[in-house]
Amino acid sequence: MGEIIMLAVIIILLVIGIFRAKKEQRMEAEKREQEEIAKRTMPDGNLVPDDECLLGMKDEDFDTYPRQNLMFLINYVAQKEINATGDNKIFWRELFERLTHIKNLKHWW
Repeated sequence: MGEIIMLAVIIILLVIGIFRAKKEQRMEAEKREQEEIAKRTMPDGNLVPDDECLLGMKDEDFDTYPRQNLMFLINYVAQKEINATGDNKIFWRELFERLTHIKNLKHWW
């Protein structure tokens, strides 16, 4: 009888441990997601467009951004260029140069 009780206690503790581990995994995933969103949030609270949209934008589109957002985009694109590999590095570099040119035209040092 004592062995059955001991086995039941062990099973209950294992189940509790499994649920806690899954809960921690969910919380960690949510935390990573929030950090990723925070990295992509511009100073005015809007999110940076996705990569394909960002690479496809024209200079006129970037010209409408306020100073803080443009500076944020320049830093964001520079980070993307650093982390990029292969041909993508060239596209990010060209976008960085275009954004820097727009900043210089506006005399935002």
